[in-house]
Amino acid sequence: MQTPQQLRKQAAELKKIAQYASGPAYHADMQRAQALLTEAKELETKNQQVNNQAANNLRRKDLAKIHLLSKKAGLDEDGRRDMMQQLTGKRSSGKMNSFERGKVITHLQNAVPQQKKGTYPGKPNNIDSSPQLQKIEALLAEANYPWSYANAIAKRMFKKQKLEFCSSNDLSGVIAALIVDANKHGRRTS
Repeated sequence: MQTPQQLRKQAAELKKIAQYASGPAYHADMQRAQALLTEAKELETKNQQVNNQAANNLRRKDLAKIHLLSKKAGLDEDGRRDMMQQLTGKRSSGKMNSFERGKVITHLQNAVPQQKKGTYPGKPNNIDSSPQLQKIEALLAEANYPWSYANAIAKRMFKKQKLEFCSSNDLSGVIAALIVDANKHGRRTS
């Protein structure tokens, strides 16, 4: 596929050629040149729409990230707006350009406490109150599997997104699946 610039260049060359032609050849060359110019304009319009859509998608992602990071940082709406005012001079993230949104996101990422080394992503919050979750944790640690592995089992077997949403019977099923996997690979189960 040709770029709009290439199409315009071809149209200009056809117009030059048409200057030395006469009658039907002149009209045919000029019509072809006009068709190339029209095609170039349509292609530019289509490219602009694609670029606008990409920019809108990026903007929506940035706005969502700003709100999520603000919540993680413990900022209420006024605190978030004050911080944005201080960084960019604007109190609304919707009125910021991409550079300003990036500045706010970077600031918030630095402000949000990072996950401590030694903690495990996806580890259920209620693990201390559930012996079944502690058993699952032991089986995962023995296999060197992440918590997402047990969540995937729960999702596949019981249509539950996370272990926290599983009933006692569901957790027993997850434990049974992990024990089967441990036996299959010759790992301890107790």
